[in-house]
Amino acid sequence: MVDIKYITDEILNFYENKFQTNYRICVLIVGPPGSGKSTIANKLRDNINKKYSQTEKEHALSLHTQPKKDSRKTQSVLNYMLEGMEEASDDLKQTLNENKGIFPFLVEDYSFKPKKITSVNNTMVLGRGGTPNAMKLVLSPSEETCKKLQKFAEVIPMDGFHLSRHCLDQVADPVQAYKRRGSPQTFDSNNFLQLIKIIKKTMTLRPNNVKENLNIFEKAIQSSREDIPSIYIPGFDHSLKDPTQNAYCISNSTRIIILEGLYLFHKDENWKSIYPILKESDAIISYYIDIDLNVTELRVAKRHLESGLVNTVEEGKEKFCANDRLNALLVEKSKEGIENLKIIRND
Repeated sequence: MVDIKYITDEILNFYENKFQTNYRICVLIVGPPGSGKSTIANKLRDNINKKYSQTEKEHALSLHTQPKKDSRKTQSVLNYMLEGMEEASDDLKQTLNENKGIFPFLVEDYSFKPKKITSVNNTMVLGRGGTPNAMKLVLSPSEETCKKLQKFAEVIPMDGFHLSRHCLDQVADPVQAYKRRGSPQTFDSNNFLQLIKIIKKTMTLRPNNVKENLNIFEKAIQSSREDIPSIYIPGFDHSLKDPTQNAYCISNSTRIIILEGLYLFHKDENWKSIYPILKESDAIISYYIDIDLNVTELRVAKRHLESGLVNTVEEGKEKFCANDRLNALLVEKSKEGIENLKIIRND
């Protein structure tokens, strides 16, 4: 059984040690399909936020009682977060409008540099997957939105960067793409890498100065910076079998980001830059979920059945062997060379 309490305390201790130098820390949770990444990540988030809420109640403090944002300062931080990124050309915008929000000729272009589309209060960032995998940086979310989405800790799954089915229909071999959906090449790795670059920049910002005689949650609340834009990130709807926009939010009050996914340690195409970039922040703590593949086979087979992808558990097992097992072997190999990697058993 996974000791959620122990890992929660480990993460909070790590955050406290990095508090003076890093506005945020990142927790990486990697494991093969069916290893329980999402379940563990969500439990850790909820446990951390519960501890925060206790402090909030005891001391009548709140993440939401912050001074009004200074739009000029927030714009300056936004410019820093998107430094060097080009605005989408009129031709690219027209392509989006004419093709239901995707770039048909870019869906297999791993070298495509994400582009931004700037409007009055927000900036959309798009990779080769187009709008389904787009993220949005917002200067001034509404107060209602802030109260709903602001969390001290938040989970950001990799799943929202699955290429949409509309994108998969455009690749050279769509039959193979659907068969291998969930493999590295079927994600918008371009835009996921861009998200990592943005997150890393916010990690290395400094918190506001606070008194020393406070607990870690009090320090976090009082050191919160109102000039950091909110980042809205896509999720994945299993009932729709496609990504959905704005499913998750990293607000200016989010200090612990829990990234969970298969390929955070992967060492090919865009994926190979993710771990090194985050490592530069000196504020990451990495976990790998070790589990017997026979256990994950049954878990994933049942999940395929529940999602309507197969008609029987046996068909689910066949699908696992044809795709998920291959991905699992890639994931297992990817953990080689990861520094200070902590192993979680979840059989």
